[in-house]
Amino acid sequence: MAQTVAPPPSSGRIKDIDSKTLTNWYQAMRSPAGGVAAPASSTSTGIAGQIAYDANFLYICIGTNLWRRVPLGAF
Repeated sequence: MAQTVAPPPSSGRIKDIDSKTLTNWYQAMRSPAGGVAAPASSTSTGIAGQIAYDANFLYICIGTNLWRRVPLGAF
């Protein structure tokens, strides 16, 4: 099962983030889909900033339990 890790605080200031939180977030974002499985619906569990994908869509969590998706295609 994929690990869910919250994004850094919205202040964006690194000094506000302890090193363990920052390390966990960085490692999760380096893994495919940020360690998050593609949501089953637009209201599936999620934290703003999480990203997931499957064979057809890229999913972005824009708020607590609120997902949007974009179709994938060749370019």
